[in-house]
Amino acid sequence: GVPVQVEALEASWDRYEGADRVWHGTSVEAAEKIAASGEIARGARTHVHLAPGLESVVGKRAGVHVMLGVSVARVRAEGLEVFESPNGVVLCRVVPTGCIDHVEPPTKRAKKSNLSDLCPL
Repeated sequence: GVPVQVEALEASWDRYEGADRVWHGTSVEAAEKIAASGEIARGARTHVHLAPGLESVVGKRAGVHVMLGVSVARVRAEGLEVFESPNGVVLCRVVPTGCIDHVEPPTKRAKKSNLSDLCPL
């Protein structure tokens, strides 16, 4: 089952009602692992962290070379919910790769990788 603290966290957040595309910042290497695994996993966190827009500070940490666009409608069609925390971070328990609808920027390095498995570049 889902740990109680995860449900308590989600109960404290609002349902995300912003734009249909949210963003996950990552490295090319991590994006290749995402393509191979079939999902953006939460790792050691309770949820995958997403940004409401490309201009957002969220996802701009060091080592971010690729922004993966995630369709909120597709995530919800998978039976998952998307939340927004009070500090503006968009959160989801997991993001299946079928919900990724855009890769930005489509750099030469990204084109040489298997990121086309995530989304046609």
